[in-house]
Amino acid sequence: MKPLAFLLLPLVNLILASPTDLTRCGALGVLRVNASSLPLGVSLQDVRTCAEHPLRVSPAGPDLQRRSCWYGAKWGCTGGYCWKACDASESGKWCWTSAPRGQGLGPWMRCTLNEQCNEDLPCGLGEHCSSCGCSC
Repeated sequence: MKPLAFLLLPLVNLILASPTDLTRCGALGVLRVNASSLPLGVSLQDVRTCAEHPLRVSPAGPDLQRRSCWYGAKWGCTGGYCWKACDASESGKWCWTSAPRGQGLGPWMRCTLNEQCNEDLPCGLGEHCSSCGCSC
């Protein structure tokens, strides 16, 4: 029985989402992660609940989320969230950033000023998340 429980535990973490999470996230979707494959030092408490970036589905989202290449500042604050340029070749790729403790899976980094953001913040990560990762 113990080996079976050991094999099923990661599936339970991956599949189950509370009704509260489903309601709270709505169109953002619930970020589903396998607890056994989290990066070293990251716990489930460090992982954000909703998958997509909030500006992706907001009324202002289409203009803010559009992944046009960006060749200006290396990082900044737009719509209350941090972003950064994320390609060393200066191709214009950028990403929304997340809190450092989640190594890309943490809550989206909030801001009111550009100075609250920086190039060391990780790009947001997540499966089935079109607003995650580095692109343009």
